[in-house]
Amino acid sequence: MQNYIVYVDQVFLANLFINYLILWLTGLFSEAKSSFFRLLLGAAAGSFYSLALFLPGSSPLFSIPLKLLFSLFMILTAFAPLPKLRFLSCLGIFYLISFSLGGFLLGFLYFLNNTAGIMVNQDLTAIKVYFWPGLLLAFLAAWLACRAGAQILFKRFQRLHLQVPLKIYLAGTEVELTGLIDTGNSLKDPLTGKPVIIVEYKALSKALPEKMKKLFESGFTANKFNVRELETNSWATRLRLIPYRSLGQNNGFLIGLKPDRVEVYREGKMIVIEKVIIGIYLNSLNSGHTYQALLHPNLLAAA
Repeated sequence: MQNYIVYVDQVFLANLFINYLILWLTGLFSEAKSSFFRLLLGAAAGSFYSLALFLPGSSPLFSIPLKLLFSLFMILTAFAPLPKLRFLSCLGIFYLISFSLGGFLLGFLYFLNNTAGIMVNQDLTAIKVYFWPGLLLAFLAAWLACRAGAQILFKRFQRLHLQVPLKIYLAGTEVELTGLIDTGNSLKDPLTGKPVIIVEYKALSKALPEKMKKLFESGFTANKFNVRELETNSWATRLRLIPYRSLGQNNGFLIGLKPDRVEVYREGKMIVIEKVIIGIYLNSLNSGHTYQALLHPNLLAAA
């Protein structure tokens, strides 16, 4: 029986490098915050666990429950504390990347090895010669595959959980549209502190008076909006001026309107919201036109 020399330090460093890449990609795709030091600690924990393979009688340490436990420990070391959903997301992405990277690595090693068949000696030679080139190619392939997969999953998750139908009631007119629950929307009316729902002008235009529609369609910016033109109109009491620092500009204002009420439909329930302001956005909120409004997250949290 042929004996093999195993350099434990090389095994540890190789596992440390691979584990760090997996955790880094996990944080990238799950948007979980971490640091170089914490990622390194999580990677080191996994690397020390891999060294147990060389201990006599170590088979019980590699049972499925213990493998899962060490995976959880690595994720918690790198990213804790995490909300429940974000933790499950990290765990799923961690395994997706691990399996993808491992599969790509074995595939590239087999492809780069020019000997026929699959034998132990040939496999060990291929790993020794092509491990790092294969790992680099596998990392690039796994990154591209996981990036595409994460985008597909995020769009599906967004459509199922973050996009909600809503109705806006404004001066006797009902407007139906689709809204996105946007955690980045922190806009509030500076006078009343009411949260702001950002709505595309086109989606809301049928509820607006002709005089207001002409002003919006004349190419004005909210900074130049003359509220006095509507002082004699019943809509004057609905008008608000909302400062913001996004939506394509560093600084600017949105014209806001106080609706009669807003109804949001989520998980089979109707949520009625009255203390809210509608901010009118002249452009499209997304290129796919899958939603026409951005909802302030506090609206649903308080409901």
